[in-house]
Amino acid sequence: MEANFFRFFFQELGPALVGKRVEKVYEPSPGVLNLKFGSRLFLLIIPSRKRGAVFLASSKPDNPQSPSTRARWLRKRLQNRKLSGCRIAWPERKAAFRLSPGPGNWLLIDLQEGVDLVDDLTSEFDQEPVWPQLEEILSRPRIYREHPQLTPPLRKTLKALPSGDAQALLSQLQDNAADTFSVSWNKGQVANAVPWRMPATIETEKTEIFSGALRAAERYGWSLFLEKIDPGSAQERRRKQALKRIDKSLERLEMDEARLLRFCAEREQAEVLQARLYQLDRQAKMQQVDVETPDGGLQRIPLNPEHTLLENMELMFKRSRKGRRGLEHVARRRKELLDERRALENEEFLPTERAVPGRRAKKTPESGYSGRWKGISLHVFESSQGFVILRGKNQKSNHRLLTEVARPFDYWFHAQDGPGAHVILQRAHKGQEVPRQSLLEAAVVAGAAGYQARADKAAVICALVKDVRTVKGASAGKVRVDRIEESLLVDLHKGLDRGLKKVV
Repeated sequence: MEANFFRFFFQELGPALVGKRVEKVYEPSPGVLNLKFGSRLFLLIIPSRKRGAVFLASSKPDNPQSPSTRARWLRKRLQNRKLSGCRIAWPERKAAFRLSPGPGNWLLIDLQEGVDLVDDLTSEFDQEPVWPQLEEILSRPRIYREHPQLTPPLRKTLKALPSGDAQALLSQLQDNAADTFSVSWNKGQVANAVPWRMPATIETEKTEIFSGALRAAERYGWSLFLEKIDPGSAQERRRKQALKRIDKSLERLEMDEARLLRFCAEREQAEVLQARLYQLDRQAKMQQVDVETPDGGLQRIPLNPEHTLLENMELMFKRSRKGRRGLEHVARRRKELLDERRALENEEFLPTERAVPGRRAKKTPESGYSGRWKGISLHVFESSQGFVILRGKNQKSNHRLLTEVARPFDYWFHAQDGPGAHVILQRAHKGQEVPRQSLLEAAVVAGAAGYQARADKAAVICALVKDVRTVKGASAGKVRVDRIEESLLVDLHKGLDRGLKKVV
């Protein structure tokens, strides 16, 4: 985390934490600490000399079954202690909160060394640094040794900007002002978070812009945390797994295409029956019928003996129409899969994370899944892009799915204006983007389990879990939605769910 960004982050964070008590200390991953404040406030610290991060999260990553020695040591000394004033030594990426009485007067957060308790801070701890002139910054490569606030990203940006813009940025930082925060990625990994807009001349794989340091820090920190628990070496494994899933989807498409072509071929038989129906007993039930063809020959047409001859003809026409519609979808879906496969092979993009950190489900003979899902009656699906989609089987499981399994940043789907099942599409973190296809597939899962299930189309609402609240005193599964993200109208019979894989 860049030093200037560190300053603005703690200027926003300090007022948010002052007066709060430390309720718990966790270590979700080796070296990573998580301080819990209140019911849904977590401060995650990832110390590192080069790529450290500290960020405020509204949800916590899962923890090992037993706390580490370090977590127990800090928990014993910090639990129930209140934070008051905050002092920031931002060029060194250090910040300290004064603690209520107990061992150690200050909670010291050092982005290079980690978290510690100290009795005193030096009088120069939060002294503002001296800023040299722009010309000196650009002409002295090692100036950061004397002025650590002149970080590599800042010097690189100043060199890339025209002199007037560079001087304006430098003056803005000297005046302790920033209104734009950038988070950038390179080679599939999060690169940096800085309190300015990255110049177009500096190449980045992707850049996201935020208006506040807290949100930018969370986006940067979650990405870094995910890399830590699933390091970059796993990117290639995920890419190969994604290619394998695409190949299986293409094989299923070929099988679907063959079936749909058989449906289309039934139209010719149906037309022969239609032309000679006046000569036949339309209410008869038989296994086959011999019909005279226009050239004077006989054509034997197999029938379903459970239906009348008229019903067989109507079903043939219906299946042929379904076959034509299905073939159009197969063509579109094959193009999408081939384009995605080509992009993966050329490493134009990397597959997204498929599960929330620490919640990779393990199958068990008793319940199908362990951990948070154990004992809850759920249907589990996997979208065509690898996102986990959960659907409750009854009112009780709908309630537990929303209150025990779902996280605030997950997406919630439900049939609009009527009864239906709760559906959750899980995300790995708050900033993770979900492809449109996966959103539509989750909406189909919700529509197929609602009051519109027998219709051709279903209206489905989508919201963030944090905006969906249970109704006190109402029956299980009854909720109130404070804010709808989107209303979706999905076709239930056009193969939108063809890419879905049912896991449980």
